[in-house]
Amino acid sequence: MVKTPMKVANPNHPWLQIPLSTFQAKRPFYVISAMLYLCNAVQSDNLFKSKILDLFAKYQTIPLYKLGFNNQWRQEDIWK
Repeated sequence: MVKTPMKVANPNHPWLQIPLSTFQAKRPFYVISAMLYLCNAVQSDNLFKSKILDLFAKYQTIPLYKLGFNNQWRQEDIWK
């Protein structure tokens, strides 16, 4: 990714708790998580997360780790 989102210093909504590696910060995981955070801030009952999870379920052969999703991403409050 050419640009990365700014770090959220004092989040008002669930955000990432596990520190990101340099690899993760440059991958879609961080951008997708930031988009989810913004969607949740605007409208708490949005469908963004469910649509992303549906895509992951539909395309299970795509290795999520290459997108920056580590083994613990589902434990993050924002993704629960």
